[in-house]
Amino acid sequence: MKTFVAVVLAGVVAVAGIGVPRAWAESTIVLSRDDSTPRTLSIKSGGDVRFINSTGGKAQLWFQDGLRLFVEPGGSRVQFDRAGSYDYSVHVSETKAGAHNGEVVVD
Repeated sequence: MKTFVAVVLAGVVAVAGIGVPRAWAESTIVLSRDDSTPRTLSIKSGGDVRFINSTGGKAQLWFQDGLRLFVEPGGSRVQFDRAGSYDYSVHVSETKAGAHNGEVVVD
């Protein structure tokens, strides 16, 4: 039993250790009904952006390339693998309707 517990704890520590640098590399955009904060975000290629829904309703991201994404209240993560400028619009429903634009710039 002690060996089993030691192996499980070692696995947890290894997974936590591997996950920490990725968590630090993640950027965040907070979506409100009227604006995105920050409105423009620059990241490195391969970087992650967590979009946080603080609208009080349902939020959708509409990217220029046709991708549609529902943003959960706890956040939805998107990885950007290619350099470029990714314009998006935020569409809010189930509260006072709202829409605004933002941009992710990937170096």
